[in-house]
Amino acid sequence: MLAVGLLGCGSSNSTESAQAPCNGSIHLCDRRLDQVVFAATHNSMSAADQEGWRATQQEKGIPSQLQAGIRGLLIDMYYAVRTPRGVQNVPKRQLRVGSVYLCHTVCALGATNATAALRGVRVFLAGHRREVLMISIEDYVRPADVARVFERSGLDRYVWRGALGPGRMPTLREMIDRDQRVVVMAERDAGDVPWLHDQFAVVQETPFRFHTPSQVAAESSCRENRGSPQNPLFLLNNWVDTSPVPQRRFAAVVNSFDNLLRRARMCERVRHHLANLVAVDFYEEGDVLGVVRELNR
Repeated sequence: MLAVGLLGCGSSNSTESAQAPCNGSIHLCDRRLDQVVFAATHNSMSAADQEGWRATQQEKGIPSQLQAGIRGLLIDMYYAVRTPRGVQNVPKRQLRVGSVYLCHTVCALGATNATAALRGVRVFLAGHRREVLMISIEDYVRPADVARVFERSGLDRYVWRGALGPGRMPTLREMIDRDQRVVVMAERDAGDVPWLHDQFAVVQETPFRFHTPSQVAAESSCRENRGSPQNPLFLLNNWVDTSPVPQRRFAAVVNSFDNLLRRARMCERVRHHLANLVAVDFYEEGDVLGVVRELNR
């Protein structure tokens, strides 16, 4: 499968870069963020090739996802501490005393140090200067601690610091020229961190709790969930929830090229908005990258 957007490392001020692709295609460069589709992973950090993770939702970790062409990361941040029994969530009465980890609800079932994970994203961006990413954080830590993780990882040097909202969407070329190539959003509390955006002030989404592939395929899967219908970005949640153990066999169905493309176009018709983030479990199943290329044509 062709990886998306591994081209173009020249200076963005040169004639050469004016003809270079943005996220893998020159045709995307002058589109606004809300006119571009990003392949995304749900619980990106929950990956089978990462040490200590169980009941995972992705085959490979964030570095491999980025190399494959994933350009949207949906991650969770928690306070936790490392103990002789592994990484454990910090009790509510002691919140804000642990380190920040990427976990999915229960850190004992899998945890990655957040600073280390974001450092890997920084390394990718440093080597791929024509790529734009979006990061959604389900945040259970203070905004200041989110900011601190970005600063310690060095990823803060690449965050988008301009306006973001209805009528204020940058183009990919503008983000690349400014070398501010990561939009960062918090689901719960963006606080006063200037580059951390209130996700549901700028994103509208579909529901995310489906128990069968037929529920994912139904038109009702496109109905409004969080975020105003006037918000400029649209998140398509596309997975079957089989908690506590995710099932790859369902991802093979809902991520297939025909099924996923059909749903994306159906939801675009129902919601009158292009799906900007197409988020899946088990990104190697089916063809999310092919669907995104088709939607971006």
